[in-house]
Amino acid sequence: MGNTVIPQGTPWLLWAHLMLFWMLSHYLILDKRPLGSIARSTLDDLNNLLMTVALTAAFALIVLWVSAAPSIAATFAVSSAVLCIARNLNPHWRLWERELLVTGSFAVLSAGVVQFQSAEIKRAAFDLGIVNGRTEVACLVAALFIFTIHGGTYVVRGILSGSGVPTHAGTAPDATELKRGLWIGGLERAVLFVVIVAGSYEALGFIVAAKGLIRSRDFEKSRDLTEYFLIGSLASVAVALATGVIARYTIQTLW
Repeated sequence: MGNTVIPQGTPWLLWAHLMLFWMLSHYLILDKRPLGSIARSTLDDLNNLLMTVALTAAFALIVLWVSAAPSIAATFAVSSAVLCIARNLNPHWRLWERELLVTGSFAVLSAGVVQFQSAEIKRAAFDLGIVNGRTEVACLVAALFIFTIHGGTYVVRGILSGSGVPTHAGTAPDATELKRGLWIGGLERAVLFVVIVAGSYEALGFIVAAKGLIRSRDFEKSRDLTEYFLIGSLASVAVALATGVIARYTIQTLW
């Protein structure tokens, strides 16, 4: 982070910073819960609670430093608290809907607060040395990329949990299996995101087909595994497709 002072910032640049801060804090730095327990309450562990509160407060202070607007920093802090509470509600009830609702609400609410106050960024936290709105685009695309990888995990697991389809073993997967699935899913969405931003939509079918071909023999043994794989893959593709299209449109329109 630099100390560049921008005499005449823009609300658009400030909002782009806010979205990147949100993704960094909630989908990267604070996204460190035990594998397979994305809905398990972190309040059970005092250390995790204190770390979450401290890091959230730190990001709220960064927002205050960047914006010099207490109301915007308060919006960030309150929305962060709401997300933490939402993640610790009933683990079997609308996991991905809650995640998208809170994150989407923050995007809309923060944009409204910035626009209402005509707030302008006072200090550049991410000084890329580029002009004409490209710093804003870079921040938003980076935020979308982070959400695609890490936020996509919440969406995919929430959809799988709500589908009621059991795993192929009929029991909860162990930590090793979950870790592998986490990496595979994240890498898959990262590749799909880049492919979509590049406009190579025909590669989507190839990637999904190649992934299914690898597991084709396992599908013959279990219908549950086939449905589990299909739902998870389609959910993962849907996340990458949605964020990739938004990123591509943002780049084409504003870059």
